[in-house]
Amino acid sequence: MELDKGKLPSPKEYDALVNGPADMWIFSGGDYKFDLRGKLDVEFEGVPLKNVNLVNDVNGQHDITQQMAFIYIEEFFKCGTDFAFFIKGVRNLMEFNNVFSKKAYTGPCFATPVIAFDLEELIDSSCIKANVLGLVSRDETKGIRWRYYYESAVAAYAQLEIDPAKFDRLLEARRAEDEAKRAREAEQVRASPAMEVIASDATQESESAAESEAATEDMASMPSEYEMQDVDDDDKMDEGEGDGDLGSGMEMLDIYASDSDAGEVLDIYASDSDVDEML
Repeated sequence: MELDKGKLPSPKEYDALVNGPADMWIFSGGDYKFDLRGKLDVEFEGVPLKNVNLVNDVNGQHDITQQMAFIYIEEFFKCGTDFAFFIKGVRNLMEFNNVFSKKAYTGPCFATPVIAFDLEELIDSSCIKANVLGLVSRDETKGIRWRYYYESAVAAYAQLEIDPAKFDRLLEARRAEDEAKRAREAEQVRASPAMEVIASDATQESESAAESEAATEDMASMPSEYEMQDVDDDDKMDEGEGDGDLGSGMEMLDIYASDSDAGEVLDIYASDSDVDEML
């Protein structure tokens, strides 16, 4: 709706509205506990509008009868939003009820787009005493009444203006509500079973990675196969040098011949003294 952007929405033209599916309703009676007006106040607080003429409505402010006339028009705006207005105060009501004396009522009234409630919710109260409650016929008095209420609604809507301070306040409230909604949704996602499984898998992967890294470090600190072999050979050499003997009896040295003697193995048996001389 344009009001969300700080712009006034446009009403439908009369022909488009009267020839369309939308209906018009009228209520006339007493709103003794302010139930109807209280709900309309909620509607008005939710839109960035102000009605400067109500401040000057002395007749309506001093009325103690709580009698009112209420008009509800479905899909009044081009965007499809409904609209309602009411008149209170004996003098104002007398002027409004002169349907055939003028084109439209232009006096003070309360008017608002209707978004939060529908008609049934607005008039659903045991404290509302209706003298008249019903659908306004398009054919009654050749459509004069229907057109009169439409033109009066247009005049009532013309009394409304954009309230910049109210717009900023509503915009900030919507932003805070959106942030709170996103926070609740994020919390629900984190608390969902699927997220618990994902978190568990992530923990297991982290633990596996840590174990793998630790194992890699342990392997890196261990001597290699060649280093271990060198150590064993050195130990054996040390043992031989310490005894002054390479072994008891005869030792066999396998000497592989060069290219001319390829593939032949010469077994040379040497005594301990011969081995010492070779070394």
